[in-house]
Amino acid sequence: MSYCCNTFLKAVKKKHFGCLVHLNIFALDFYCNNLFLCSIASLNSDSESLIYLTSRFELDLSEDVCKYAVIGNSIECLTIAHEAGYA
Repeated sequence: MSYCCNTFLKAVKKKHFGCLVHLNIFALDFYCNNLFLCSIASLNSDSESLIYLTSRFELDLSEDVCKYAVIGNSIECLTIAHEAGYA
């Protein structure tokens, strides 16, 4: 996994929305969409990052985003995930 992919992962895990946006602007070509970032955002009840990720990146609809929203006890993230096409 490249340095940039790890940086995306750390930004989402630590709820650093500003870093996520910055990475998207300056390092989009290096984004690894197999990091399950939407699931991590859901688990952390981070609706702001989840909205951003689902609106800006190609989604892997096989991710367990809804399951992690339930585990993270976030009805808001569950709603966002459903609206983005996750089942």
